[in-house]
Amino acid sequence: MGQLPSLRCALAVALVSTVTTWGTGCGKAPVDAPVSWYADVDVGMAAGKAQDKPVVVYFGATWDTSAKELEHVTFVDPEVRWLLRRDFVSVHVDSSDDENPLTTELQRRFKVIGDPTLVIMGSDGVTELARFNEFVPPRVFAHALQSATRPDAVQEARFAAAARRRLAEAEDAERVRLWNLGMGGPTDFIPLAPTP
Repeated sequence: MGQLPSLRCALAVALVSTVTTWGTGCGKAPVDAPVSWYADVDVGMAAGKAQDKPVVVYFGATWDTSAKELEHVTFVDPEVRWLLRRDFVSVHVDSSDDENPLTTELQRRFKVIGDPTLVIMGSDGVTELARFNEFVPPRVFAHALQSATRPDAVQEARFAAAARRRLAEAEDAERVRLWNLGMGGPTDFIPLAPTP
């Protein structure tokens, strides 16, 4: 029974691989072929790991104008489509129903603060390589995609994340030090006057 989810993932990867290369000679996709988007994040992450490819996770709602702009401007750009098809596994999370428990769990998991959100993850499914929380023009997104495919991208992202954590810890320690000295700090709690 424990092998059923992994079998499902393997079948989904095989199906998507077959669909994306069907009808194209030597496995090359035609220039105008659309990007294949997984609807299941876990299956997409498993595919990224199996194919050793970074994963683009796109959160977009049907009612959101910036998400529509991404879909009608950025994702149809020839260079973006080519990069997504060749070098990435793409996942689309329809966040139109933000009260759906699965949607809210995925938004929490990927730290989504609003729509649209694009998260580029390393093939390990853990390392975040890039994030966009709004519409991103095709050239900017294509550059981020190219950067994410560099051999050292995951190592650099891990190093940068560790540096951000150390900086945040140092800032927190400085706030505590200033507070203990009675000097306060820029993010001090200022009590409101009692209301009559």
